[in-house]
Amino acid sequence: MTGLIQGRFSNVAVVQPGAPPRRSDWVISGVLLLLVIVELWLKQAQQPILGIASATVAIGLLPWRRQYPLHITTIAFAAEATTGLLTTPELAGQLSTFGHLGAGLMLVYALCRWLPPPQVALGLGLVAMMVFLSELHAGASVLDSVSFLVPWLILTLIALAMRYRARLIVQHHEQVRLNERTALARELHDTVAHHVSAIAVQAQAAQFVSETDPSAALKAIRTIEAVANQTIEEMHRVVGLLRSEEQDLELAHPHLQDLVDPSGNPAISLHGDTEMSALPREILDAVYRIAQESITNARNHTTGLSSIDITIGQSDQTLELKIQNDGSPSPRTGAAGFGLIGMRERTDALGGTFQSGPCSPSGWYTSVSLPLRKSSAR
Repeated sequence: MTGLIQGRFSNVAVVQPGAPPRRSDWVISGVLLLLVIVELWLKQAQQPILGIASATVAIGLLPWRRQYPLHITTIAFAAEATTGLLTTPELAGQLSTFGHLGAGLMLVYALCRWLPPPQVALGLGLVAMMVFLSELHAGASVLDSVSFLVPWLILTLIALAMRYRARLIVQHHEQVRLNERTALARELHDTVAHHVSAIAVQAQAAQFVSETDPSAALKAIRTIEAVANQTIEEMHRVVGLLRSEEQDLELAHPHLQDLVDPSGNPAISLHGDTEMSALPREILDAVYRIAQESITNARNHTTGLSSIDITIGQSDQTLELKIQNDGSPSPRTGAAGFGLIGMRERTDALGGTFQSGPCSPSGWYTSVSLPLRKSSAR
């Protein structure tokens, strides 16, 4: 039970003390001190210098309340309590001003807002004790002295609520950044797997024709070089984004047309309604990555592969994607990898349906249906 309570209280610890004084802090301090002087003058209080001195301690320390909240709050309330205890109750009432109250509220808020829970509890305990003793010295009953602490308790709850809200915001930003980096890592995997499989196919072709057709082997080697250079460039781009400290990490916008290679081995063709510029970004990314992963799987896990057909169909509510190849499952294929899992995850994330399996009499298909109304354009 204790661990659960400590865990929940730790959620409100957000930003550690350390923010330096700002120009606005000095303006606030000056306004509060002027308010104290004017109020003491209007009250025609006796010994106003004593009231100004105690106010100067608290108000003068306000600009550093974010850096040293516990120390400054303790010193300010100790100075206020000492002034009250060294004077008569009547004089203590005269010397108490709205400037003192404003400074005290700001210090308690800083104490509750910026410190870990154990130090908050210590600081609030010291403040409550000093306020309680001051009220008793001023002639208040024990019940009145306790009831005087209620506004300070309300302020404490407000400060803790702000801490918790700030914590939720920080957690949200961290989750967004994690999601962005996960997407980048997935793109890195998809890009490398796709290009490396193309390099492997070209290398096999070069070996096969190296003795009978040297010119074809040379062409395959040049293709390997081009694909390898493209892979390196894309890896540098994605790794650079992963290292970036920017909040928004934008990926390059892929196009299905980039995958088309009618004269390649295998030949990759695209059919259907290929005009997708008006579709949401997440739909376009998912369609491209699913098609790319399907091509990679076909190259890596089939034999006798000669063609891959990508077909796109659109309606007002759905987008249909089908990728079909004419290869046969490779006997050297081991346990299933993460390609199908990743494609299904992309589809599920957009509320779509995913199917994949063998065709009759040979080949393999992947079919995806994505709802268009559930996605929003970026």
